[in-house]
Amino acid sequence: MTLERNSDDYYIFDKLADKIHCAQFYLCSSDLANTFASADLADIAYTLADVMRYKYGAEDPNVKYLIEHYHLV
Repeated sequence: MTLERNSDDYYIFDKLADKIHCAQFYLCSSDLANTFASADLADIAYTLADVMRYKYGAEDPNVKYLIEHYHLV
């Protein structure tokens, strides 16, 4: 099974990755609360990447694209 760009899964993964990436960008300050929030977002990003790899395989080109584009790992 491959992750197709027109699929519902691709849309969901893309939107989630985009939201995580944007939140990480806005939390780039030295505030301690933001540090904890950033750590939580990093865990969520790694989990999303793991789910995509598990479901579609680590070598799937669209999985690789989303992970690299949104810096999920």
